[in-house]
Amino acid sequence: MSRPGPDAQVYPTSSYEQTTDFVARVLACDVAAGRLYLEQRNHVREGEVLEVLQPNGKVVQLPLKLMMDDTGARITAAPHAQQHFSVACTEPIQSGSLVRRYTAKTAKTPTKK
Repeated sequence: MSRPGPDAQVYPTSSYEQTTDFVARVLACDVAAGRLYLEQRNHVREGEVLEVLQPNGKVVQLPLKLMMDDTGARITAAPHAQQHFSVACTEPIQSGSLVRRYTAKTAKTPTKK
């Protein structure tokens, strides 16, 4: 193998480009009740479509629907740091899973199932 020349690697910028935001941590999932319980880490709104990264490696899309705070009251956003809330969910999600949102800087959309 030969040594790479000066044009072998091109970096448009030397800064780190963040393409996702960590928005929540999964506390529990109650499939029978159809609820996923989360701890907020970044502001989220009802209607957003997020991705859940599970410890078993499975990635699941999560549309935020029927959001409720920890008292059971309907909410449309979770703006407070470490706020506990729940959303509608029909499939089992592992506790400890991470929830992310793609940033506006990237054209990538959540992975399809």
